[in-house]
Amino acid sequence: MRLLCRADTCAPLTSSHAELLDLGFFLALLHSTCRRRHCVIQTVTLPCVSLQEEKRAAKEMTKRLEAEQNHVKEEASVSNPPIVQALVPEATAEPISSLLILSRSSLQRPLDLRSYLESSGHSVETCPHVRVSAMCCKGYLVKMGGRIKTWKKRWFVFDRQKRRLAYYADKEEQKLKGVIYFQAIEEVYYDHLRSAFKSPHPKLTFCLKTFERLFCMVAPTPEAMRIWMDVMVTAAEENSRY
Repeated sequence: MRLLCRADTCAPLTSSHAELLDLGFFLALLHSTCRRRHCVIQTVTLPCVSLQEEKRAAKEMTKRLEAEQNHVKEEASVSNPPIVQALVPEATAEPISSLLILSRSSLQRPLDLRSYLESSGHSVETCPHVRVSAMCCKGYLVKMGGRIKTWKKRWFVFDRQKRRLAYYADKEEQKLKGVIYFQAIEEVYYDHLRSAFKSPHPKLTFCLKTFERLFCMVAPTPEAMRIWMDVMVTAAEENSRY
């Protein structure tokens, strides 16, 4: 309810008065003041809002706020999609890893022995004493005997497929005299200490050491010696990778 005072001489009441005075006291004071000053009091009744309507309005406002919040969340999820944590299901993780291992092993192609020697600076084409292919190296070497320290000419065959260094009586490869397997090779080195007994050519002598024996051999030329030593070193390095 709002009270209006129609009088030019009626003194206006401030909000501070309304806060300090009780409502009844305020009305009595207003009536007495207006009577003394011949004022007419007009009462204007404002429409009252029921408690049920206030609750319904509050519920509608709450629903509207929730709808707006949900709409904002949907827009944020569309603009920033969630990061996919697992690209591959757990059930297929192990088979795929095994496939990767197989693919890597398939990419490891066998070493081309001739290409390797040529890329290392060896003149394979101009060395007639050594025959080199992708998997084999063949040629004559003079070998010192094991028990009897005599020097005999043998035909050596280095075979990467069979993983062995075999030597024969001649290049016909009919009579096998001995075999040195890759896994038995420890080291290959130039005989700078002259450990070979009465070598026919000390400057062209090199040694191949195994777990059981030391093989001393003499190459026909310096280039042939370098090729043979490099070939045997590849066997030792290849065996260390397994």
